[in-house]
Amino acid sequence: NKSYRTTAEIMNVADDVAESIGLGRSDLVVRHGEEVNISETEEEKNIPEFIAKKIIEYKEKGYKTIAVISKTDLLSNYINDDLSALGINIPNVSENDDLSDEKFSVCTISNQLSKGLEFDAVIINNASEKIYSSDNSLDMKLLYVAVTRALHELDIVHSGNLTKPLENHLKKNSITRTERG
Repeated sequence: NKSYRTTAEIMNVADDVAESIGLGRSDLVVRHGEEVNISETEEEKNIPEFIAKKIIEYKEKGYKTIAVISKTDLLSNYINDDLSALGINIPNVSENDDLSDEKFSVCTISNQLSKGLEFDAVIINNASEKIYSSDNSLDMKLLYVAVTRALHELDIVHSGNLTKPLENHLKKNSITRTERG
């Protein structure tokens, strides 16, 4: 339960997700960083453009490892195709890939395959209630895993209703969500 690697801002979000399924909060070794950014797009079709801009922004900040994490392999494939159409050509990780290969330093990846990995920056693809149901403990565990892959910065994008633990996090911390077209 002790977190040494992830910033306090990221672990506060992760702990709110963990508490939603009856797990305790982490004992933090405090290391502060950027606030977690939760952004809403008006329509789901606008999510790839938001993610493409964040990847470029993270690269400009000098981050070496960046992951776009989707709940499933299928959603990871879809977002990878959408990013390619926008000129962001990065690999989509499959279970047979050797992740020590440098070509995977910036990638799309499913939640399941991201477990145990860490990235300088993470973008969570569509953390809506529809995708990550707060009534489903497996969904909340998957979301927790995705949130805790980020070392320095975390962006969460969604379309439609934000999953309830993240919505509660925003309310509890009086954070307003960023709305994008």
